[in-house]
Parts: sequence; C-alpha cells; structure tokens
Amino acid sequence: MSVFSAAVAALFADANMATDAVYLDRLGVSRAVRVMRRRPDPVTEWNGGQWIADVDLLEVRVAEAPDLTKGETFFLGGEILAVADAPRSDADRLVWTVQVAAS
Repeated sequence: MSVFSAAVAALFADANMATDAVYLDRLGVSRAVRVMRRRPDPVTEWNGGQWIADVDLLEVRVAEAPDLTKGETFFLGGEILAVADAPRSDADRLVWTVQVAAS
C-alpha cells in the first residue's frame, strides 16, 4: 500500500470526514461504501456577469465502485442521489469525484 492510498483510507475511515452510504450499480447490485459529500459554490462567469451554481459532489474510493458511471445511485442518509455526470478520478486513481442530483 502506498502512502497515498494509506492516507485516502484514513480519510474515508474518519467519521468526521466520511459517512456510510449504499451504492447501487447499473446491474442492480448494491454494496456499502464510504463517501465524502461536498457542496461547493462554484462561480461561473459569462457575458460580464457572475452566477453561483448549486453543486452536490460525492467522493468515493475507486476500489469500492470501480465501474462507477452516470445514472447509478447512492442512498445516503435517507436521500437518493443519482450520478448526474461522468465521474472524474484523481491522479492516482484512488478516488472518484462525481456530481450527483436528488432523484
């Protein structure tokens, strides 16, 4: 295990950083995963104006959801969150970052 994968494992194990969720893949197979939820306020500029977008992101370990794709679902704290866009991975392919939307 590399120092980076050990650090990622520690972050996802921390109850202050990550939480339990259920991931339902496109084949209907569900599994327990740990996720980190973020809600940044990205600013978009266009034609001299600025808009603050409402974005809901989840981070999940690639090892727990190796084939994550658009349209799959997470169940998190009573919410159903659908993957709204293609996931992006970090440089070491340890963590997916995915935009989700309530469904």
